[in-house]
Amino acid sequence: MRKLVSFILCGLVVLYVLVSPADSKDMGESVCLLQNAPVQCSHFCLAALRPITDGIRGTQDKLDRLESKLLAVENLLSSHTRPITDGIRGTQDKLDRLESKLLAVENLLSSHTIPLEVFEKRLTLVEGQLQESRTLQDAHPDTLTKIYSKIPPVFERIGSRVFAGIFNWG
Repeated sequence: MRKLVSFILCGLVVLYVLVSPADSKDMGESVCLLQNAPVQCSHFCLAALRPITDGIRGTQDKLDRLESKLLAVENLLSSHTRPITDGIRGTQDKLDRLESKLLAVENLLSSHTIPLEVFEKRLTLVEGQLQESRTLQDAHPDTLTKIYSKIPPVFERIGSRVFAGIFNWG
């Protein structure tokens, strides 16, 4: 019986050596031996990568659609903002012209103005002269009527106006 057990054990060892998976490091996985590696692997790899390439293609299509929509929105936005920016430029030009005119007027006024002290002195002088003329008028009211009532002989009164006597009416 010993011979039978040793014979079975030797048979199992020989069978294990001959049928062992091709020096696989992973004992639980199946390994396929390749006859023509480039042909066999390329079909497998392409089949495995097909979902990824389809996803990339779909993503690229979505990206193209979004870029076209974005371009349409940018064109629409620029068409709406162009009149606004043109209006702003026109308003800015008008504002610049008004500011330059205001500056010119300010320069003109500053060159023709007199200091406040000089103006006040002139005003008091004129007020004094006005008061003096009023006091003279009040003191001599009959003098003014005498002056206006005397008409030299070369003048002639017509209505309330006096004309030089160069007219020959006769």
